Amino acid sequence: IAYLFTQGKILLPRMHLSKIRISIFHHIFVHLPPRDIQEVKVAILYIIVERCKKYPKHYETIGGRTFFTKLISDPDPHISFLASRFLIDKYQEDEPEKFREVVNTLL
Repeated sequence: IAYLFTQGKILLPRMHLSKIRISIFHHIFVHLPPRDIQEVKVAILYIIVERCKKYPKHYETIGGRTFFTKLISDPDPHISFLASRFLIDKYQEDEPEKFREVVNTLL
């Protein structure tokens, strides 16, 4: 199913996507070959981000801040944006005072 999903051959309803373990999405994302499938990679990262927002334990399961920090330097701007946006939101939510301090320093 994972192969067919990443090839765009099947669609999975949201209900079924929610039953797939985060580690499977992580594995697919990390091991996808780089040829002609950036859209799939972005879609899978979007699923990972949404899952990590909804279930904080999934964040740690896939490697936490380290996983997302590595993606910031990805050559695909969509992937780097999704990772950056997620980390900013997470930092703002987890450490609001420190976040405001950093933002004020930058401005």
